[in-house]
Amino acid sequence: MFTGIARLSMLAADVAAPTSPAAEAGPRSPLENFLSGPIPLILIICVFMYLFVFAPQRKKEKNRRQMLDAIEKGAKVVSIGGIYGTVLEIKPESVVLDLGNNQKITLSRGAIARIVTDEEATK
Repeated sequence: MFTGIARLSMLAADVAAPTSPAAEAGPRSPLENFLSGPIPLILIICVFMYLFVFAPQRKKEKNRRQMLDAIEKGAKVVSIGGIYGTVLEIKPESVVLDLGNNQKITLSRGAIARIVTDEEATK
């Protein structure tokens, strides 16, 4: 009877003892815990978003602001709606364009898509 209890207790000890390699290696270091969590994945996504989304968008916006600040009287421009015109007057928030045939239109400065170069105007 004693041998049956001894065998049963030894069997229970074998089942309860962890046999995974991680358990045998001991406790994990804080660096291993950090690298195996979700934080590195989140950091990689944030860096990716900054490098490929936010930084180029900020650069585009900066170039656009510089272009809008560089508009002068007599410049040929295209609106975001595709209207070609020559700048007659520049106001703080708007621009008056001459469309030809004594037609004038007032647009918001933000509605200017680009300044037409001399090469494009001759085409």
